[in-house]
Amino acid sequence: MTGTREGVVVDFTQVDDSKLHPLGTELNGLDGNTYVYVSSAGATAYYCYVLGEAGALTALATTTNVGSIPALIVVPQQTITSGKYGWCITKGLDFTIRAAASCAADVKLYTTANGDVDDAATTLVQGLRLNASPGGSAGNVSATATSYMRVNAQD
Repeated sequence: MTGTREGVVVDFTQVDDSKLHPLGTELNGLDGNTYVYVSSAGATAYYCYVLGEAGALTALATTTNVGSIPALIVVPQQTITSGKYGWCITKGLDFTIRAAASCAADVKLYTTANGDVDDAATTLVQGLRLNASPGGSAGNVSATATSYMRVNAQD
C-alpha cells in the first residue's frame, strides 16, 4: 500500500514515532483507497475510529458516543500504538474492516460498542458496505466505501 506525496513514495502501513506529515493529510493510494494521516492514543488494525478535527483518533466506546454531531469514520490497516502516527482509510474500493459475527454483506452497516461494524446496531455508517460476510464469528473482511464513511450525517 503506497502512494506519493510531493514526489516521495509513502508507505501507508508504516507507523511513525514522530510526525512526518501534517495531521489530516489525505493521499490516494495506488490500491484505489484514500488514506488520512493521524495521531493515535492506541488504534487496533481494522476497527472503526472517529477522526477528530485535530487529526486524532477516538475509539467508538459505544454505539452512540459520537452524539448527534456528524463524524468521519476511519479504519487503520495496521495497529498504531499510543503516541504514534500512521495512516487510516477514509474511503476505498477494497480494504479490511472488522465485522461482528454473522454480519451480512451488501446491507446497511452500523457501529458497535467494540469498534467493529454490524448489520443490527444503532448508528448507521453511511457509505460503507461489506464485500463478504465473516460468517458465524467476528472477523476481518473485505469492505468498500465509495464515499467518506460518516455517522450522524444529516438526511
